[in-house]
Amino acid sequence: MINNIYIANRKRQIKTLQEEFGDIPVFDVTYAGRDPLFSTLSPMYPHGDLPVPYTQRTLKANCLEAIWQGLKVFENEGARLDYDFLRKFGDHGIKRPATASRGKILGHQQGLYSDRPLLSVIDARSFIYAPVYRWQLEQHCSKAINALRCALDKSDIVLLEAGNDRDIRDIFTPMPHSQLLRLYLLDQYPECGENHPWKPYTKAEHEADVERRKLEKKARIAHQRDLRKGSFIQ
Repeated sequence: MINNIYIANRKRQIKTLQEEFGDIPVFDVTYAGRDPLFSTLSPMYPHGDLPVPYTQRTLKANCLEAIWQGLKVFENEGARLDYDFLRKFGDHGIKRPATASRGKILGHQQGLYSDRPLLSVIDARSFIYAPVYRWQLEQHCSKAINALRCALDKSDIVLLEAGNDRDIRDIFTPMPHSQLLRLYLLDQYPECGENHPWKPYTKAEHEADVERRKLEKKARIAHQRDLRKGSFIQ
């Protein structure tokens, strides 16, 4: 029997998590998590030597998030792959959102040089984010991965994420690193890279996925409520 891996927002209270999932292990896999072992699984963690894809020379970043944010190209601002930016980590000053001065995001630059093509969101996830995150997990996170797999062998587990649980192909929501982590733990990591483009969700698929997850959440809460009623009757 394969146990389940659930993903939930780290801002939720323990009480609401227990109401939905019962009394199963919960692991915060964000940079802000209290356990330093599982914080290493965050794309914001400063491992210090993550390779920037599509570069003709060795170029390293402190964390995956610095690569992801640094390769963004806007209407009025290009990619940021200077030394100072690539040394960033954590959640302070690393995000590069669209602003009035930057303009809209045009895509992610495919590597170091400005003459490289721009990637769409879905291609950037497949060509840049997913390969680098897999490299991070394989090179730096064996202890955390082993601990999670040991817990998963015994029961269902919950991974706490900065956002909500969404599919990796859903371009209408931020990229959930915990979903890639979940697939890695289950030995189902998606094929990725330039030879393996992903098909993005349509708006209809996004809306259907959101509704499906709502119904599944309601079903889990109802199931846990029935279990508690049963224990009271006994």
